[in-house]
Amino acid sequence: MSDTKIRFTELSLEKIESNGKRTRYYDNLLSGLILDVSVAGKKSFRVYKKIPGRDTPINVILGYFPSISLDDARRMARKVMADIAEGINPNDLKPITKRGYQQKIDCYLPDPIKH
Repeated sequence: MSDTKIRFTELSLEKIESNGKRTRYYDNLLSGLILDVSVAGKKSFRVYKKIPGRDTPINVILGYFPSISLDDARRMARKVMADIAEGINPNDLKPITKRGYQQKIDCYLPDPIKH
């Protein structure tokens, strides 16, 4: 992992190119912040951390570089990591999100029993 643990700077992130397989780069300034580079070269900021009391880490997508600046990604990552430290999984759906999805299902999908 040593070759993928680097100090993130705007310039260093711009220079990273796809190596033909998905690769994770780890920020050596903010532990838990990663840059995930897809096979196609798409770069996404993520937080990869364990929630206290769980065995496996969670993966939270923050956004895509360069649409999100490194400073914004670090700020967002700190907030996500604070939530994780409190035992909150930022990937869990909120009740209002669930209600919105249910409304779309009820309004736009046909009822399979009537057909």
